[in-house]
Amino acid sequence: MISSVSRIVTRVGAGAAGVLVGGLLASPASAAAAGADLAVNLAGTTIAATAAGKFGTVTLTNNGPDAATGVVLTFDTGDLDTSKVVAARAGCTTTADAIVCAIGDDSVPPAGGDLDFSIPLDRVPGAPPGPAGTLSVTVSADTDDPNPGNNDKTADVVIGDSGVDLHVLVPDVYGLDAAGDPTTDPVPAGGSSEVHAFFINFGDMGVDGLRVVVTLPEFVTFGGVDPACTYSPDNRSATCDYDVVITPDEGIDVAWPVTVAANAPGPKALRGGLVAGAAIAVFDPPLPDGPSALPKNIRKLSPDQVPDVDPGDDEDAFTVFIGAGPGQPGPGDLPVTGVRIGQFGALGAALVVLGAMLVVLARRRRRAS
Repeated sequence: MISSVSRIVTRVGAGAAGVLVGGLLASPASAAAAGADLAVNLAGTTIAATAAGKFGTVTLTNNGPDAATGVVLTFDTGDLDTSKVVAARAGCTTTADAIVCAIGDDSVPPAGGDLDFSIPLDRVPGAPPGPAGTLSVTVSADTDDPNPGNNDKTADVVIGDSGVDLHVLVPDVYGLDAAGDPTTDPVPAGGSSEVHAFFINFGDMGVDGLRVVVTLPEFVTFGGVDPACTYSPDNRSATCDYDVVITPDEGIDVAWPVTVAANAPGPKALRGGLVAGAAIAVFDPPLPDGPSALPKNIRKLSPDQVPDVDPGDDEDAFTVFIGAGPGQPGPGDLPVTGVRIGQFGALGAALVVLGAMLVVLARRRRRAS
């Protein structure tokens, strides 16, 4: 995956530095585009009581029928209580009450796809729990939009209770090259790829054990068996319990190999994919910087005692793009032996949005609450 870093960074550009792979792997816009129904959703705007902050996420969906060009996300920060929470976004134009972010045409999702765009929300040191105003986002484009009613979203910004705060990001699924890196090409019918999910803990308590529920679109099944998972009879849903620890401001990625049915109708964007995560147990106090391991003096608490601070960003939908005609797994396909799971590292850094997050999180670790 390291080999894809320079390619991804080059294609994104400064105005879209926080776009997840789902947006990076978009196809070029059609010159004869008649219109694209763009829609936005805004989640992840509740911050744990003593956390330094988190990343809110705008999900930009292209409902088609065509591609879009000249896409701009405008964040209205005029109603945000900046004595408690401050929004800032590198690579965008910032004024007293707005943040304007241009999305490069290569990063705009094709019809049927979506991308996740991060907006950092920093808690002002010492700010107490409670309401912190609102944040709004609006999408505009040069392309005609047949349904402008879903072009804006407003969310309450809140400093909430203490607890874990899982943030889930899942890019859309495309084909793989011989090195196993994602490409801009759809997965051929009969071919295979992988679903990647990234789990970040923005809370002020640690995650001890992660439960993940993965739902695959029609015509897509799991390509391997993981002993940590229980699978549905049709092999399109899995519930997995992973024995991992995620301390505050840390994250992991999980990759599941998947296979597209040989009779899948293509080319098509197969919607309906979803990944949801939850802590099996949590612990308090947070661990210091260093290896993710539970000291013997850490007191574990159940999720019922300390639920997720912001359940609105505990899941993320994804689309699998498939090509036309029958296909066979290529040399880049993963072995069908189950998932790969690990701490953010090379793979996380290869994804621009996660790389940007890690820089901010490292800075936050050095800053006192």
